[in-house]
Amino acid sequence: MKQILLIGCGWYGWPLAEYLTEKGYTVHGSTTSEDKVPLLKKNKINGFLFRLTNNLEVIPADAVKSDYLIFNIPPGSNSDEDFNFSFEVRRLIQYLFLKNPRIKILFISSTSVLDDYSGEVDEDSPSIVKQGNGALLAQLEKWILNMLPTTTVLRFAGLYGDGRHPAKYLTGRKGLRNGSMRVNLTHIDDALGSTIHVLKNQIEGEIIHVCASDHPTRKQYYTKACEQLKLEAPEFLPDDDDNTGKIIDNTKLTKKLEYKLIRPSCFMGID
Repeated sequence: MKQILLIGCGWYGWPLAEYLTEKGYTVHGSTTSEDKVPLLKKNKINGFLFRLTNNLEVIPADAVKSDYLIFNIPPGSNSDEDFNFSFEVRRLIQYLFLKNPRIKILFISSTSVLDDYSGEVDEDSPSIVKQGNGALLAQLEKWILNMLPTTTVLRFAGLYGDGRHPAKYLTGRKGLRNGSMRVNLTHIDDALGSTIHVLKNQIEGEIIHVCASDHPTRKQYYTKACEQLKLEAPEFLPDDDDNTGKIIDNTKLTKKLEYKLIRPSCFMGID
């Protein structure tokens, strides 16, 4: 069975590692928390302590020999002010490729690379965002695909589920803007499901959007979501323009790659 090196066993990475282990994969999973290492090992995951700024020799030799690298550390997850995310990611990938040229990469990215658009966007839409995490991820996507064209990039929209939901941060707030902008959300079940789908079908060299199929306005969505969560709804100001923001097209995932969404509507799985 295949071996997987999973960099980042957090909210998404941990259940992914558990599922892959249950399906017979050998999973080497990194964590930045020393307390998590024995917990990972208890769940039959070969856990090890690792930060992007570490000497790369701390990555276990067996993990370096993996068939797949799943890179799952978002920008901004390190508190070190001098931390250069792009440099450290490139350093890691170059190191692994030199040690193991046959390794395949699944790079977990974000639809924030298309943040400056208004209207529908798909995987062929070039990134035009100039700053922030979206610009950083867009640059890394391009670099990785140029270096290793077999890399697959999974772009998740806003993640929710398993007790996590953005409505909880907006409840009761007043005077919010951009109520007519559309939402783009991905349930944790489909973040996990799409990853498994890529591995199972050995999908390579693709950029893939993972997002629910519906895109209600922010006002519609958060009003309804707060109602489902029994929270006070936020109040939005009237919009002074008709900017919808980006609307993520998931046709490639659902049609070309034949993945069936577990939560096709962003109103599903709210908890």
